[in-house]
Amino acid sequence: MIKNLLNKVKKINQTMLGFTLIELLAVIVILAIITLIATPIILGIINNTKEQSNKRSIEMYAKAVENAITEYQLKVNDKPTSFQQIENYIKLNGSDVKCKTSILYEDGTFYLNKCEVNNVLVEGYIYGNLKTYVDEFGVSINVPTGLTPVIYKNGNWEIVSHKSKWFDYNNQEWANAVILNEDVSKDVGTKIYPSGDKTNIKAMFVYVPRYEYKIEGEYGMHTDGTVGTQALPGEIKVNFIPKSQTNASNDYIIHPAFKFGDKQLEGIWVGKFEVSHSEQSKSGTPLGCIDENCEKADDLRILPNVKSLRNNNMSNFFYGIRSMSRKENGFGIVDDTHIIKNSEWGAIAYLSQSKYGKYGNSNYTGANKEIYQNKSKYITGMSNGTPSVDTFRNSEGGQTADISTSVQCSYDATVDNCGIGASTTGNITGIYDMSGGSFDRSMGIKLDDNLNLILGSSEFGDLISIEQKYYETYTTYGINDIGQSLSETSVSGSSNTSWYNDDSRFITRTQTWFNRGGYYKDEIVVGVFNYSLCVGGSSSQASTRVVLVED
Repeated sequence: MIKNLLNKVKKINQTMLGFTLIELLAVIVILAIITLIATPIILGIINNTKEQSNKRSIEMYAKAVENAITEYQLKVNDKPTSFQQIENYIKLNGSDVKCKTSILYEDGTFYLNKCEVNNVLVEGYIYGNLKTYVDEFGVSINVPTGLTPVIYKNGNWEIVSHKSKWFDYNNQEWANAVILNEDVSKDVGTKIYPSGDKTNIKAMFVYVPRYEYKIEGEYGMHTDGTVGTQALPGEIKVNFIPKSQTNASNDYIIHPAFKFGDKQLEGIWVGKFEVSHSEQSKSGTPLGCIDENCEKADDLRILPNVKSLRNNNMSNFFYGIRSMSRKENGFGIVDDTHIIKNSEWGAIAYLSQSKYGKYGNSNYTGANKEIYQNKSKYITGMSNGTPSVDTFRNSEGGQTADISTSVQCSYDATVDNCGIGASTTGNITGIYDMSGGSFDRSMGIKLDDNLNLILGSSEFGDLISIEQKYYETYTTYGINDIGQSLSETSVSGSSNTSWYNDDSRFITRTQTWFNRGGYYKDEIVVGVFNYSLCVGGSSSQASTRVVLVED
């Protein structure tokens, strides 16, 4: 009897144990489901809390900056103009905050971007407003992503505030901006070194604002009322205009360089020097770029005192420069990069021959208003200190006809205007290598009688697949070349008929691509109004130039 009772108890326990295990499994499953649902929510709350905490840390840093500005003013009795002046006054307890882009404006406001809290980047959070300086002509410049504005001050380039007066076209001081190496501070006042052992940038650009123009007569009129001649052409009249203005004033033409495809542009950014490459410029080997994702383009440079990149056909140049704006490289550019077109070359040439360029610079008179030659053997930014003449400056300051013994000045040499006279402004803010140096290839191509492209030796498999905003086409001389410093600034399209007696050889059915500016061995015929022809293939004499526009 006792045995039977024990067996019954055992069965009851086994039954109870069975139900308990099932219930336990059910509870585990329910908990797992709850965990799956709750985990993202909890993680989201945690991340959101971190994000809000990081933003509060940046706001606390901003408050510390405000206090530092006040303290600096009390102690120094003057307004600070850069973050470098107040950094020792910034007192912040708690999180470590560092902002890669810190701009202090003249009115005491400031702008913070790319801030790190405890070495972690806080993406998408910006403190303050990015302000832009507007000059007396209404020229305001939106600096593209990847570029940082700079100004030449006391013998050095340095980062400048967007709101400060960092350009003055009325005094031939054009806006400059650079692409910095990744480890360079973007604080206002940081020194920038384009050349030498301290080089800390990858590229320099110069801004050409949107404008309308007028050429009076065949060679323009001089400001003293005399008529321009082929040897000494006169002024090209220029009015700066906003992007919203699409109709020109009476007798003026809106320059075509400021329309890119269907888009109206506020202006264009132009490479300050001919393009170079940290490796290929030295070795002379081509880029080998066949599409817009060319890794070798990561080492393209736009710098002074280096060899220009040559020995590349038009296809290599095109795809290499287009690759500068791919997101994977180190340039940080998100807008459009491309080879210069004749219209864009013309926009630079015309602005240089206006009161806003070297023509308007009172430091130069007569023949010296022409942009000086780069007589070096393909070194960017160099100058012989003379315009396009058949004799050159020697070491004694006299003249020589022997190029091998002619003196070469660096782009920043100011003695007798030797170096700076080779820029489009007659000072250091202009664009260089527009006269001599290497030939500058441009994206202009001849059409045959059936309006088909004649590709020559460019090694383009097909230009049809490329958007036409990247190139310009031609049938005959003088047709559809407004603003391009072709027929408007030359007499017949035959040799030596352009302004300043520059070469003017129009493309043909056999030589179907354009060269601009001439090259260092040329003499009288080189210059900003020079154009000649080539087959588009690789050449040891030819480089090109980068243009950056809003995408």
